[in-house]
Amino acid sequence: MDIEYHYYITYLIAIKSGFETHEAYTIAYSSQFVDDNCYEYIIYNANDSQVEYKNFISAINEKTLNFSKLDEILIPFHFLPDVKTKDSRKDGAIHPFNTVKNSTFAEYILINALKSGNLYWIGIATHAYVDTWAHQNFVGVLSNYNALDNFLAKLLPNIGHLDVVDKPDLVGLIWKDTRLKKVEINNVHRFTQASKKLMNMYLRFTGQCNFNKSKFISELKFIMNNGNKNSYLDVKRLKSKRIKQYNHIVKKISNFDILNYNGHCWRDESIIRQNAKRYIWKKNAKYKKSNWFKFQESIKHHHDFVMSNLNLLSY
Repeated sequence: MDIEYHYYITYLIAIKSGFETHEAYTIAYSSQFVDDNCYEYIIYNANDSQVEYKNFISAINEKTLNFSKLDEILIPFHFLPDVKTKDSRKDGAIHPFNTVKNSTFAEYILINALKSGNLYWIGIATHAYVDTWAHQNFVGVLSNYNALDNFLAKLLPNIGHLDVVDKPDLVGLIWKDTRLKKVEINNVHRFTQASKKLMNMYLRFTGQCNFNKSKFISELKFIMNNGNKNSYLDVKRLKSKRIKQYNHIVKKISNFDILNYNGHCWRDESIIRQNAKRYIWKKNAKYKKSNWFKFQESIKHHHDFVMSNLNLLSY
């Protein structure tokens, strides 16, 4: 999923589920920042050459692609695996790291994040959880299992859903996955299911129950459906309109607009570039209270929690 879901829709669902405005913002920002946290930083002490902190990336781009660390990034944050693979492919192929929507493993991780009360981890685990709908039937490793019979498959490495570019992540899109018996994929249906499940997970934590859940999900589905305009160009063109509609609902609930997302906000609040290769903390004594530091520590915790619990899956 892209920023429309990971930030705006996640914010909306969090607010509707009873989180306070600042809590919904932290959860939604953390959820989206998983995709933007793709650069490694070495933070030095302002007064000497001692290395004080290193972060851990949760996303890759063409500049940070490292095949040796690929599974350490893609599996815990974007392609949570499960063994309950359905016979959905034409070729009957299976893979031990296949992503399965709403898997028991993904739910277990989000439940633990919610129990912790750590809003940053809740956002990170939310990202991984809802991505199981968007990324189902793909794996977070380099594998022919991901390959589609198209032109891109011959040009690009078979990593995740790279062969279909961003189609699995776009709200409202109808597209084709030629590997599957049921070729047509409707992201409205997928994302509606994800929204319903995510809201129920949040409600178990907040205890909020004083609204019509079915009505809310139907309203969200109506917005995502774009008036049955589900082509790639329509979905892209109507994105800003959909975001305004999410914001309209949020404002009715909280009296506040959804803050515009700035992917550099938390970083720029916390660290400053001293020269081309050197970063230091802006407030050296208080950096552990910053959003960026708390997010980065939660990224490390989520990674370690997922990777250490992979043995719960019985292959």
